[in-house]
Amino acid sequence: MKLESLRVSAGDFEKHLTSHGLALAKGAGVERHLLQLESVANPGGPGDLVVRIQSCAGVVPAVNDRGTRELTVELWRCAETGDAMAVGYSEKWLAEGRHRRLVDAGLRFFYRSGLGDGSDLVQVLRFEWADALLKGGSQEFSFPGKGAGTPHWHYDGLEADRAVRELVVLRQLFEAGGAVPPQGEDGSVVKDFVPGGAASEAPSKRPLPGWFGGVHFPVLAQWHKVPLCTLDFGDLEPNPHASSPRDLGELENMMSSAVLYVRHQLQECSR
Repeated sequence: MKLESLRVSAGDFEKHLTSHGLALAKGAGVERHLLQLESVANPGGPGDLVVRIQSCAGVVPAVNDRGTRELTVELWRCAETGDAMAVGYSEKWLAEGRHRRLVDAGLRFFYRSGLGDGSDLVQVLRFEWADALLKGGSQEFSFPGKGAGTPHWHYDGLEADRAVRELVVLRQLFEAGGAVPPQGEDGSVVKDFVPGGAASEAPSKRPLPGWFGGVHFPVLAQWHKVPLCTLDFGDLEPNPHASSPRDLGELENMMSSAVLYVRHQLQECSR
């Protein structure tokens, strides 16, 4: 899909930062001042400008799965366990004279254990429209997906799963007054300990499939109209599980709705 509607004037770009920040804050259920968006230069990176959450009192720093520090806002906290989820947001844009063109937009969801160990936020989910590129020598931009679905979700939580399991092990040890748990070559706990000293093989002993975070789970697939019939679907035109926002309004609607939906699900599942 041609993305001329996502090539906007510098003035409309600034208006987008204001309106989108307001929509995201409403979806996250936080005060407006906690989720304001700002644009900064991105020298040497994909896109000339990066949109991010602006620093203020009340935002929470986190390090995402690419090792980049970003600011987040708390989305949910379980009253019983103290577990918490936070959300971060960013966009990348190309500067074209007096215009700006969208390259990608993404939400990242972070988890923090309520075990009271002072652990950092760990990224567990991503939702994104990523890598809008020029098609050939034309001026037509699209989200190619490289055969993958777009927009899409990624699950990045396997490392968080292991970290939480090992924190539970350590808490059980502390409560039981047990000994130091055995460790693997990488320093990870390899046994689950329960009060009373019984031990069993721990899930953390198994290697984690690092590739799983690269799996794209599509959001707007048209499989009910165009079913997939072969594994070799990377060059299908049009791609039945790739779509693009027609304008910034659709982008804002999708991202703010995703935040609201995740917050709703977290509240429902923790009742």
